[in-house]
Amino acid sequence: MSTILGRRYLLLTVTALLTVAACVCPGARADHPSVPTHAPVVVSGDVDVPRNWALEELRDLPGRTETVTFQTHAGPRTHTYTGCLLDSVLAAAKPHGRAGQTNPLLPVAVVVTGADGYTATLSWAETAPTVSPKPAMLAFSEDTRVLDRPRLVVPADLVGARYVTDVVALRVVNLAA
Repeated sequence: MSTILGRRYLLLTVTALLTVAACVCPGARADHPSVPTHAPVVVSGDVDVPRNWALEELRDLPGRTETVTFQTHAGPRTHTYTGCLLDSVLAAAKPHGRAGQTNPLLPVAVVVTGADGYTATLSWAETAPTVSPKPAMLAFSEDTRVLDRPRLVVPADLVGARYVTDVVALRVVNLAA
């Protein structure tokens, strides 16, 4: 009898975990009528110049193309992304660093939010081409297919967990403040 109960418990647990995973996976798509398809990317938080970026404005920033391979729940994926460096967007916002520190932006983090509420956090160093050989970017095309909203791409990551689809917000946080 305990074997049957154990199997039922295992089946219910696996079903619950798969349901949750389907809801929160970065590759999962959901329609959210409260966020228009071409909603701007809102930059806020510990910055001097908060701003809303339209997709067209992001396309005007210096571009970069990266072919990346990353692991997903469905196996490895390889895509070629074109977009702008996240650092370019952050530099325009003028993040509050730690005054007097040799590298004043090291205590700065960026919380990236997708239209579905999915979030990922990066340190400023992961966005800076002067620090990271493969800095994070906001992609506006994937494999030459134009995206409706930008996607966070972290080329140095082995797993796609921080690849946020349909980015709508970047919140800058000075962790030393």
